[in-house]
Order: sequence, then structure tokens, then C-alpha cells
Amino acid sequence: MMEKLRKSAERLSADLWEYRYALIGLALYYLFTKLLGMPFCPMRSITGFPCAGCGLTRAFLYLAGGKAMEAAWMNPMAFPVLAFILYCAWHRYGKGTGIPILWPLLGVLVAGMLLFYAVRMYQHFPDRTPYVYTQGSLLEKRLPWYADWADGVMRSVRTMRRQGSCGF
Repeated sequence: MMEKLRKSAERLSADLWEYRYALIGLALYYLFTKLLGMPFCPMRSITGFPCAGCGLTRAFLYLAGGKAMEAAWMNPMAFPVLAFILYCAWHRYGKGTGIPILWPLLGVLVAGMLLFYAVRMYQHFPDRTPYVYTQGSLLEKRLPWYADWADGVMRSVRTMRRQGSCGF
């Protein structure tokens, strides 16, 4: 048992070392966004619009606190994402093997997230957190017409929802 734990710790240590620059970059990006008062999500920072993973961080924080219903409210895709992470971690660190069917599983997960994103955006954007527009995005600051365009998008979505059409 101790030998398995030692090998798992070695694999984890090696992975952390291999990806150290990416982890440092992520930490610096987090500090940069917090210092500037920007959203952590790059898509929201640049465009002001929520991304397909919108609410996942908050959902994971709720899960860590034992609040499954709140996590589901933020983004129910947190559950399959967590299952995928645990599946990968079990194979990589628990069993010490490669991750079987990694790419097909990842493809299904991403497709599910995109489908869920489309449905949730139609149902809730821009009137329910976390599916709201964030003013002050990079594009809004750099392109004079962008704020008016974003307002038009939000008005169109509200109109389509009131009329019961999806616009396709």
C-alpha cells in the first residue's frame, strides 16, 4: 500500500513539475485579473459574454462546501466534469496507467457543455447570474460600437424568449 502511495505521489510530483510554467502562468493570470478587478474568465474579460464553462468555478466551490443543489444551480455540468477529472486522476495516479478512451470522453464532455451552454443562454441570458453580460470588457473599451452591439444582442434575446422563438 505504501509503495502505491509513493508511486502516486511521484507521478503527481512529476506532472506538477512538467506543467510548472503553465501553473505559474495561471497563478499570475489570476493575480492580474484580481488586481485589475477583471473577471477570471478570459471570454468574459474580452467580450463581456459568459462562456460555456460559466459558473463552473462557483459550482465546484459549492460542491467543496457540500452544497450540491447550489452547485447544480450555478452549472450542472460540474457533475460530469468532476466525474471526468476523478476518472482521469484514478487512472493516472491511482492505477498508474494511461487514461482509456480519453479523447472520446473529452469530446462527449465538451459537446455536452456546448449543448448545455446553448440551452442555458437561451433560457437565462442576460437576466440570471451567472449568464449575464459584464460591462467594461476589453472589446467594449477598445471598439466604440461594441457596447451598442452587445445591447442589441441582449434585446434580441429577450424579444425571442418573450415570443417563444429560438431564432433558428
